[in-house]
Amino acid sequence: FHAAQALADFTNASIDFGSSNCGATQRTKALVRVLTEPKSALIKQYAKLLGMDGVDLQVNKDALAAMAREAIKRGTGARALRSILERIMLDVMYDVPSRCDVRSITLTEVVVKGDRPPLLRKRVDKNAA
Repeated sequence: FHAAQALADFTNASIDFGSSNCGATQRTKALVRVLTEPKSALIKQYAKLLGMDGVDLQVNKDALAAMAREAIKRGTGARALRSILERIMLDVMYDVPSRCDVRSITLTEVVVKGDRPPLLRKRVDKNAA
């Protein structure tokens, strides 16, 4: 999902929020909105920064939910979202500006959990034979 579409797709999709507790589900949804809705939302900020280098940021709906669940687990709510996203994007933000071959970056639930780095998709070189 593209960052701009993430919230619409998120609210219309069935996602495993990791808890049957209604309050936890509502907190998770609220934190996903914090990540995606405001004009200065973190996802929008990273998408804009990467866009300056011609790179598209794609955030899987399950990745958004995983970030929200992690923030709840830390007990600091919305304050944790920035540090979670910074941990995920740190290497990418240093690496991507010096590379011309990256077309997009995808964040998935596995990436949020720290099991894999963000997925970098390369540009297709139309001049290659």
